[in-house]
Amino acid sequence: MVLKGQFLERSTLIPVGSEVMEGVAHRGDERPPLLVLPPRPEDGGGMDHVIGAELAFAAASAGHPTLRFNYRGVGGSQGERGSGEALLQDAEAALGVVLENARSPAAAVAALHGSARVALEASGRAIPRRRACAW
Repeated sequence: MVLKGQFLERSTLIPVGSEVMEGVAHRGDERPPLLVLPPRPEDGGGMDHVIGAELAFAAASAGHPTLRFNYRGVGGSQGERGSGEALLQDAEAALGVVLENARSPAAAVAALHGSARVALEASGRAIPRRRACAW
């Protein structure tokens, strides 16, 4: 039983191509939802990075839906570790899931370490597709 004020993390599957990434989500009614991009695989990071996990918990505590995930090849995510275009595809897939689950046209994105570059590159690609997002 979940009591008011408790924040239940839910395992989330994020399809990207023929593979699936693992994620952790919190539900919420406030907007915007928050997508946390973990440090890139070459930086040795994942969704359990202490800053990303605490940030997601703080946003969930304020009522915002959140999603944090592992890039392909990290933790329980399928596939090979990638860079460049592969990381962009992973971030876009995670963005699609958080927008769909929150039924929101926009999301806030927090990017840790080298994933800031991924977020900036993905933001330029998201807007022309009319997938509005606040990066």
